[in-house]
Amino acid sequence: MPSGERARADHGGPHDDDVVVVGEGEDCPDGATCLPPGSVDHHPREELQEEADRIVEEFFGSVSPSPPLDLDGDGVLDCWRGLTSNWHAPMTAPFNQPRDNGPHKGIDIGTPTGTGVRAAESGTVMETYDGMGEGEKVWTGPRTRGNFIKVDYGGGRIARYLHLKEVDVTPTQSVTVGELIGTVNDTGASRGAHLHYDLEVNGALANPADEYNC
Repeated sequence: MPSGERARADHGGPHDDDVVVVGEGEDCPDGATCLPPGSVDHHPREELQEEADRIVEEFFGSVSPSPPLDLDGDGVLDCWRGLTSNWHAPMTAPFNQPRDNGPHKGIDIGTPTGTGVRAAESGTVMETYDGMGEGEKVWTGPRTRGNFIKVDYGGGRIARYLHLKEVDVTPTQSVTVGELIGTVNDTGASRGAHLHYDLEVNGALANPADEYNC
């Protein structure tokens, strides 16, 4: 607030006497509350936002922290948003979205390269591939999946995490729900950094947004 301006304070309703006056050498009007000169820092909104962004970057990297991922302790994510370490990352392509090569088999979550990928359920790693460089593209054949992780959750539930940058697990390794198992990229047949996640239940594709509903 510039020196000499007056701002109405919120004390439960707009009243003429609810005024805060800040200003060097300014007299305090009757019924107003005056703050001493120099007691308020005047920062433009842009500076405050930059400072907030710096704090988030320092403590959490470039992603949004997530709440507890498995509150009921059943070994399954409570919400699909927990699939990456960026809780507020949007779903950029839903399950069964129409495409030239057939309906989308899973869900896509758009988030920057390097965002952590979390295990959606506890299980055992079946297969991995990490032979592609960052952003490397393949448009035909099995490598369209890019770097990937395939996990058997048990009970006929098998999942794939595609288009990864780093794969931090190996076949036969056990993983627990919420564990960081890799990072996001756009390897394979991908046009931007995201996680593709698909899930089979007893051999049939299931909608992850329904399985981890929130």
